[in-house]
Amino acid sequence: MATVTALEQYRAYLESVDQEVLTSESEYVDVLAPGEVLDLLIVRDEIDESKLNPDQRRRLVELDDLLVKHARLVSDNIPPQPDLPVSRWWWHLHKGPQVRDHALAATRARDRKPTA
Repeated sequence: MATVTALEQYRAYLESVDQEVLTSESEYVDVLAPGEVLDLLIVRDEIDESKLNPDQRRRLVELDDLLVKHARLVSDNIPPQPDLPVSRWWWHLHKGPQVRDHALAATRARDRKPTA
C-alpha cells in the first residue's frame, strides 16, 4: 500500500474544499470541521519542514493559493496561534489573506541581507 505524502494530503483537503464551496457557498463554514482545519494546518507545517523538488514547490504555491482563497474557512474554524512565527503564515490567516504576502516578503528581505 502506497503512503500518502503530506503534499498529497494537503492537495486532497484543499481541492475538496474548493469543489464543495463551488457547489454550496451557503454552507461554507460546514465544509471542514475545526478539527479538520487543525489537521490541514498541521499537514502544512509538515510540508514546510520537507525538502521539495521544483515541481512540488510549484504545486505547493498553487495549493497555498487555494488556502488563501478560503482563508475565511480557516480563520472561522481555528483559534489564532500567536505563539507561532509569522513565517508560518497559514496559522495567522485570521489577520487576513495578505499575511502570506507579508511573510514571504519578510523572508525574501531576510534572505537578501548580507552576512557579516
